[in-house]
Amino acid sequence: VWTMRASAKLIKRGVRINCTLPAPTQTPMMAEFESATRAEVIETFTQPIGRRAMPAEQAGPLICLNSDAAGFVNGVVLPVDGGFMGAVTTGQADHSALVPKMQ
Repeated sequence: VWTMRASAKLIKRGVRINCTLPAPTQTPMMAEFESATRAEVIETFTQPIGRRAMPAEQAGPLICLNSDAAGFVNGVVLPVDGGFMGAVTTGQADHSALVPKMQ
């Protein structure tokens, strides 16, 4: 919501605000996530593609959002997630690992 509110005000000054919502991405920082989060939680976010993103796959959409080609794009949160949000929206993702189990 902050992105959308700020983008509506700042566009009149020529400032566009967009961001991406990345999937788990195979970078050195991934080890930190793995040490702090259960594996099945991380793997939930790799659906439906079944793998982690590579850095270049995250970079391409960021380059596009920051280029003249996206000059009229503003206030957008772009999922770069291998189809995860689409799978969730259409009921095709198993996100049970994200729900605490009752004891």
